[in-house]
Amino acid sequence: MMKKLGIRNFTIIVDAIKSEGSYDPSKIFCWFEEQLYIDEADTIYEFLQWIVDGEMELRHGNEIPKRGFGHGNYEERFKQFLKQR
Repeated sequence: MMKKLGIRNFTIIVDAIKSEGSYDPSKIFCWFEEQLYIDEADTIYEFLQWIVDGEMELRHGNEIPKRGFGHGNYEERFKQFLKQR
């Protein structure tokens, strides 16, 4: 079981989010799925789905998840996900 998202996974996920403009795992998972370790794939998919399933807010005309994450809080957000699983 994963305890941390890790900088490696964060980086490949963020690149996909930036490219696709979405946190939705059904849209971005194909960008990085082959780069994941087999024991991480399901957890990361569920994490992204958890992000998307949370409340949304309107920013600059776009709906984005309130549970979004970045360099400063990605591990904290992942811990929140693990606690709610």
